Amino acid sequence: GTGSPQHWTYPGLGDVDDAGFLGALLDRAAADLCVDEKRVYVAGMSNGSAFAQQLACRMPDRIAAVAAVGALVFPARCATDRPIAVIAFNGTEDACVPFEGGTSQCGQRLPVPAVEGAAADWAKHDGCSAEPARQRFSEHVRTVAYSECAGNAAVVLYVIEGGGHTWPGAIDVARLGATTHEVSATDEIWSFFVAQGNVR
Repeated sequence: GTGSPQHWTYPGLGDVDDAGFLGALLDRAAADLCVDEKRVYVAGMSNGSAFAQQLACRMPDRIAAVAAVGALVFPARCATDRPIAVIAFNGTEDACVPFEGGTSQCGQRLPVPAVEGAAADWAKHDGCSAEPARQRFSEHVRTVAYSECAGNAAVVLYVIEGGGHTWPGAIDVARLGATTHEVSATDEIWSFFVAQGNVR
């Protein structure tokens, strides 16, 4: 990222083509290394989360699945109708990116949608079942999962009740709110990515 505060620039919203940079980086990695191009995934936190979703919309033929932590934002200009598998984690007490929507309170202070509404928008984009399955994952974590999506994609949201603007299962960062240790976002993301890679 660039700028101050340092951040990823969304396509069409600045002079820096971060999406183009990452596309070129992927080209270089594929040229120099052994890359399974059906198993390229993108994950991000906060601004990086929103950018990861933008990137998947911009490069749907290259991204097998996306993980969004701390900001679930269906891009208004998703330039593809191809299904994009999404896994997301959001805290209900996130003081930076409000769970019920509004304006982000840190970084660029951009408008953000309600989290469950954004999940529904992704599900609609992916042609999933209209009604999600809602389950209790643990005492303070519940899931909202859409299935029967086009292209065997999926949209899965982990709602962290009382959680802040943090990465579930990682270190505690008190100034960003509570960090749950009832679920590991890293483990769940990897399992999701592996499953999606197998159907691409």
